[in-house]
Amino acid sequence: MLLREKVGQLLMVGFHGTKVDADTESLLRECHLGGVILFARNVESLDQVRRLTTKLQSIAREPLLIAADQEGGVVIRFTQATIFPGNMALGAANDVHLTKMVGEATGAELKYLGINLNLAPVLDVNNNPHNPGIGVRSFGEDPNQVAILGRAFIEGHQNWAWATAKHFPGKGDISIDSHIDLPTVAHGKERLEEVELKPFIEAIAANVGAIMTAHVTFPAFDSTPGLPATLSQPVLTGLLKEELGFEGVVITDDLEMGAIAKHFGIGEAAVMAVEAGADIVLVCHTREAQIEAYNALLKAFESGRISKSRLDDALARIAKLKKGLNKYPYILWHQNWQLALEAAHKSVTVLKNNNLPILPDKDRKTLILFPEIAGLVQVEDVQKSETLAPFLRDYGIECSEVYYSLKPEESQRKALIEKAKDFDLIIFCSYNAHLTPEQQLLGTALGSLKKTFIVAALRNPYDYSSFPTADSFVCTYSYRQASLIALARVLSGQVKATGKIPVELL
Repeated sequence: MLLREKVGQLLMVGFHGTKVDADTESLLRECHLGGVILFARNVESLDQVRRLTTKLQSIAREPLLIAADQEGGVVIRFTQATIFPGNMALGAANDVHLTKMVGEATGAELKYLGINLNLAPVLDVNNNPHNPGIGVRSFGEDPNQVAILGRAFIEGHQNWAWATAKHFPGKGDISIDSHIDLPTVAHGKERLEEVELKPFIEAIAANVGAIMTAHVTFPAFDSTPGLPATLSQPVLTGLLKEELGFEGVVITDDLEMGAIAKHFGIGEAAVMAVEAGADIVLVCHTREAQIEAYNALLKAFESGRISKSRLDDALARIAKLKKGLNKYPYILWHQNWQLALEAAHKSVTVLKNNNLPILPDKDRKTLILFPEIAGLVQVEDVQKSETLAPFLRDYGIECSEVYYSLKPEESQRKALIEKAKDFDLIIFCSYNAHLTPEQQLLGTALGSLKKTFIVAALRNPYDYSSFPTADSFVCTYSYRQASLIALARVLSGQVKATGKIPVELL
């Protein structure tokens, strides 16, 4: 390959639409791009995705890495594939074999779609309840559990498609979303080695195909003020490649995120990332940013700013990834759905029980308040959710159901509270209420009505401390269909909840 073609191999891009548009085709051909990432905006159906990935491969001059974020739980791209509960649900189930099976099923379905690189699993140790971007995307706050379950997911997944451990060296303990600005993890090196690094060390031992960088500063590893791990040579080369011995592909998180774009600019950041040791730079959204990154990298290699040896190392790592995993699966979709249900059942956690199960009662009036689900961080593609009421009705529990906004204003709160007065049993489905004062106000007011009051946390279990007056409190860690079915079965006494909380509550 010519230099300009080699440089293109270091760039992974996203595009808009469900077909390959002319601009994307031009980039693939002229810049010899090495990778494409798909989002929900690229998806109409599973058959359409298969046609799309085939078309992308046919256009590319070299085999493509085609990636997606199919984490399970709150972060998925293909809603018509099997939607498994996310990492914290698997942490609550704490079943290594189950987690490996979920990883394998996820990898097989992605390979069927033509996706050969999953940007999962999240291996951040979520030890900060106020972390806006990780939460239920993490297996929990115990680094050993995160390491064990992360390895199991990776080993299962890589029977079919490469996995990506993220976000190195670990951004579980931040309180600023990297999509918006640049956070810092200020712990010392000893603490980072004992907690944040453990899951990544285990992932490297499992031969994980790729590791994604964190747009977070780690002063203990690199004292340069304001320099995130993504752009740090001591972190990516010194720590990850040399000290920890990682031989796979280092891929950046999206360079268009605020933590990078606000402080460095896309072109300079792309150059700095590759200088630091990144092998693939990810630019997910705009063609202008993608062209800027490509041109900046080409200029940096032409001028000698980045060495030929750095380019050769990156290309060798990428080529190794592209040559692996040539098996093709036969998908047992029904079997995978049963696996998702099993994972959901094993994850549901009852933290408080004064009135469960709910039995059928023609004289009891039951009201469910269900949140209008929305993405809390930019990585989430949110489609309209199933709701709880239909699944409860399957077990003879007659109920009414109303939506509430995630940040209900006073007028909505008053209307909902007035409505609730006419009911005997209130089931309030919370969604990150611990970070949402408006939800706390609504739930607290509902709990003061002297009605039977059940809270079901559909995302982070930290909501528990926000509703001390709840008669019963249940955690599902997910609002997806399998988790709602499992919740209905637990509430109605069809199954017993066996999940164990994988984080310490406030």
